[in-house]
Order: sequence, then C-alpha cells, then structure tokens
Amino acid sequence: MLTRERVIAAALVLVDRDGLGGLSMRRLAAELGVEAMSLYHHVRDKSEVVDGVVAAVLDEIVVLDEGDWRERAHALALELRRVVRAHPHVHLAVIERGIASPAVARPAAALVGALAEGGLEGDDLVDGFWTLLAFVSGSLSCELADRPSIVDDSALPAEFFGRDVDAQFDRGLSALLDALTA
Repeated sequence: MLTRERVIAAALVLVDRDGLGGLSMRRLAAELGVEAMSLYHHVRDKSEVVDGVVAAVLDEIVVLDEGDWRERAHALALELRRVVRAHPHVHLAVIERGIASPAVARPAAALVGALAEGGLEGDDLVDGFWTLLAFVSGSLSCELADRPSIVDDSALPAEFFGRDVDAQFDRGLSALLDALTA
C-alpha cells in the first residue's frame, strides 16, 4: 500500500543512490512500482518530497539526554555530522531547507538547551547556536567536496590534505565549545 511515509523512504533511497539531481516524480514512481500520478495522492510535488527527505534525515539524529551541557552539545554536533555523512547527497538540502523543517525542532531545542546550560544567553546564545551549526556544516562541505587528485602545494602545502578528518573535526569542535564559553 502506498503511503506518504513509503514515498519519502523510497525518495531517500533514490537520493542516496543517485543524488538530488536524480530525483524526479517519474523515477520515484518507477522505484515504487506505481504510476507517477499516484504519488500526488500522498505528496503535493517534488519540493514536498525533498522537504520530506530532509525531515527523514533530521529525524535520524539521536539526542543525548545525559551528561553535562558540553557532552550534549558535542554529541549533537557529531550526530548531525553522522546523519549527513550517511546521506551526503542531502547535505545541501539540509542546509537550505532544514531550518524550516519541523523535524529540526527537537535537535535544535536540545542544542539551545545545552548551550544555555553552559552559560550562554541572549545574543551569545543565538551566536553560539549559529556558529556551531556553521562549523558542522562548513566542515561537512569541505569533507564531502570533490577533491582534486593533484594538489598545487604553492597554495597549500601537502600536509594540509589527507588528514584524519574525524580527529580534525573533534579538535575544531572542542576548540569552538571552549571559545563559546570563555
């Protein structure tokens, strides 16, 4: 039986495999073994499908309820990174559409709560929230970008490439959390 949830789940599989550019209502219908017109009983249009895919990805974020503020903020940043790395073709859609998705409410509220517990308030809380998201998103953008096979070391020396991105991310995240509450 065709449902909205099944349509969105199939769309995520299609996007994971073929990228957002490979998503069309016709291809999605073929993936589900139905006629394209039958999709419109469950979703308004392709834009709604993309919004649903973004929400499905954001729903994968596990919010840590235990630990101090720093552990929870760190865990949320790692979770956002984990789910986007699991669905790299959705990264730009998460950036563009995620903040408007109702699915962002749970992890966003948890991050705001953690940062507030860490002593941030007012403009510092707002700035800390957006700075942390920008760090995670920017790191992911660099990590997921196609890298040239030949590095011109006149711009950046070779040691800037081939790093342990997980360790590098952790160091940057720790430094950012330190700076936010300094």
